[in-house]
Amino acid sequence: MEYNPLRYFWIAHYGNGEALPQFDPEDGHENFFRDIDQKRLVKFGWYPFMEGLKKIIPSLVTIDPSLRPIEISLVRNQDLIAFRRNGIVKFDAHLCGNCGFLWQQMTAPTDARIPFSSKWFFEKILIDGKEQTFQWGICPRCGTHNGLLCPKCGKHKNKYGRCSSCGDAVINEKCIKCGKDQLGPKIDFIYRCPECGLDLPDKVSRPYLERRMTEYVLGWKQLIAGRSQKVLIWIHEDGSISIESEGHLHSAT
Repeated sequence: MEYNPLRYFWIAHYGNGEALPQFDPEDGHENFFRDIDQKRLVKFGWYPFMEGLKKIIPSLVTIDPSLRPIEISLVRNQDLIAFRRNGIVKFDAHLCGNCGFLWQQMTAPTDARIPFSSKWFFEKILIDGKEQTFQWGICPRCGTHNGLLCPKCGKHKNKYGRCSSCGDAVINEKCIKCGKDQLGPKIDFIYRCPECGLDLPDKVSRPYLERRMTEYVLGWKQLIAGRSQKVLIWIHEDGSISIESEGHLHSAT
């Protein structure tokens, strides 16, 4: 099973100046949340890993200099909330067949899981007497993109089933090269210009990917006017945070 490296570890701070870190800086052994003395706790935080700690702990970790510590101070009658949440995010991506670059095509970087691009190639095509516009993601590294028109003669390329015997195009259930019958649904296809016969495969494919993600949560709960209230700070892997209060989630910097 793929393991998602840790980006933060916790430290519990007590009123007398002592602290309990998740990972001991001397020998790297792990302390657990249940080991925290909640009655003496005055501050708690998630902290990015430093190079020295990474060398001695057994867990897989990631060093990211752009991350900053996120911590809270607790007052009387506030109970700490802290945990990690792991999940799998699935998303569409673009893979350039020319240079091998992998990216997400999106208008804005919101929720981008990998490098993203907002550059598009717009292609206007006349279909049944009506002009239609198609848009294709452009590789941000080399500029490669897909298209429907033949670059040689400008005709609209056609989609044909691929012969299971010789690999050429199938038209009307018969291979145009070897002549063998090709009945039933097709699972592989050829894109070819009907005018000049040029094969025009897609230069950019659309893989469906998944990525393991970890969110680090920090907050507190307390009884106010007989009602239990809580505030949660959701720390994302890129260091951005969202604050949840009374069931409402707000982005923060």
